[in-house]
Amino acid sequence: MRTPAPSLASRIRRHALVAEIGRQLAGRCRWTPGSPIAVGCSGGVDSCVLLAACTAIARRRSSRGAVTAVHVHHHLRADADVDAEHVAMLARELDVPHVRRDVHPVRRGRGLADDARGLRHAALLDAAREAGATHIALAHHADDRLETLLMHLGRGTGLRGLGSIPWSRPAARGSGVRIARPMLALTRQEIVACAREVGIAWRDDPGNADPSTARGMLRTQVIPALRMRWPSVALHASSASDGARAGLLAGHAWSRARTACAAPGRTLLRATGPDLACLLIDSWLRAHGVKATWSQVTRIARAAISSEREPRTYPAGCRCVLVRSRALSIGGSASAP
Repeated sequence: MRTPAPSLASRIRRHALVAEIGRQLAGRCRWTPGSPIAVGCSGGVDSCVLLAACTAIARRRSSRGAVTAVHVHHHLRADADVDAEHVAMLARELDVPHVRRDVHPVRRGRGLADDARGLRHAALLDAAREAGATHIALAHHADDRLETLLMHLGRGTGLRGLGSIPWSRPAARGSGVRIARPMLALTRQEIVACAREVGIAWRDDPGNADPSTARGMLRTQVIPALRMRWPSVALHASSASDGARAGLLAGHAWSRARTACAAPGRTLLRATGPDLACLLIDSWLRAHGVKATWSQVTRIARAAISSEREPRTYPAGCRCVLVRSRALSIGGSASAP
């Protein structure tokens, strides 16, 4: 008797990329494992791999139905219907709910692409709310960061432009839904290799390689030349983007600490990463006359950037620090660790 072939979710489950995406979802993107998540899927290789990976991650906790595939149909290409059907077929193969949203961008304001982007994000947020999702996962990766970084440099956007494409941000003010980009430490080459290894089919948008557009020119001419010289250029650009963004946040937090001795919030500390989180906490404690050892500061920072919400107390010099759900506070005499 012939053994049935393993499902796509089973094939991708043990792939190294899934472990990396899961770590970044729970860490930098602040997704609580088991909570509902909507995955924006265009039909391209990046979003198809992300949808399959998120499905495998959710099923580890038997959270069947926690993932919803969302496809936004822009009606801008003659073959866009084929993309929509491909996403629907992939969702059926993965056995996850599928939602399609139709939008009709027009040339206004800053152009067709900006209008399409705004409509797409509004449609994704609407679908996420309908599904009860806490996060919208998008498939931006290290190469996207490199492209955006180069475009910002070319346009002269300054230091703020170097911190391109954050790992996570609110989908809209007061929405309660966050955008999550758990693939920013992965290159497109790694994602394509994963798709081929586990057998994920995808659709290509020829417009992405149009050299008459800034992004298309970068993808077809500039970045291939950079990659030949420096194979890890996309990953280096992604790290540099994290560093620039963390530097901006750290500067803001430091100015607040100097003027009001305000405690850095846990959202800020998570965004800066463990190294800068330690520096910020150490500066905040010293502004209050608390001289903690570096080991104590490291323990506090580790707790502050974790996903744990229950209040915990840690020694800091002769005092203690209470790590609350949203912020830190300084308490009285230190107790034993």
